[in-house]
Amino acid sequence: MVYALHQQYEEQSAEFRILYRDITVKLAQNDVILALLSNGSDLALVQKKFTTRFFVN
Repeated sequence: MVYALHQQYEEQSAEFRILYRDITVKLAQNDVILALLSNGSDLALVQKKFTTRFFVN
């Protein structure tokens, strides 16, 4: 019983770390894009500078 709970904890912890990393990356990308846009950059120019993966939901 204890081993099963420990195994479940480890699996969920790994899933959480993956999700946390993905969210952190997306937020960092958004921060960069918002900073560029707030400096008066043209949206088309920002899209041209970055790959399309920045603009995928």
